[in-house]
Amino acid sequence: MVVSKDINKPKGTVIGVDLQYFSPVDGATILPQSDFTTEATQTKIKDLLCHQKADVLLSDMAPRATGLRSHNHEAIIELCFYVLRFSLVILKPEGTMLCKLWMGGDQSRLEKAMQTVFQHVRVVKPEASREDSAEIFLLGRKFTGIKN
Repeated sequence: MVVSKDINKPKGTVIGVDLQYFSPVDGATILPQSDFTTEATQTKIKDLLCHQKADVLLSDMAPRATGLRSHNHEAIIELCFYVLRFSLVILKPEGTMLCKLWMGGDQSRLEKAMQTVFQHVRVVKPEASREDSAEIFLLGRKFTGIKN
């Protein structure tokens, strides 16, 4: 990883992954038409990071909505668990994970799982989110890895 010595230039590496095609973003490496849940994509991310650890893992993934709220909730929770499992191998100690989900019954199961590897876990609802929206984010701070 190359880190600029110019304090006015961004530092670090940004990698974007999406199932759909999206336009390049200055300063970022993009993996369009890639499925984060596959081992191949996760290996590519690790290779792009030169097998160094990340400070932040951010997921804005969401499944295609089906119209069945409980099914949609289960699907997004599953995506969040993919992110959580990846955090175990990719995050630096003290790292941060932010994962989008929709409120529902399995939210507490995900929160409990995150509490086993992060010192602090809390729900975050962006100000831009509609008040009646079920969309929230779970924020895990101070990654510790699996606690014995």
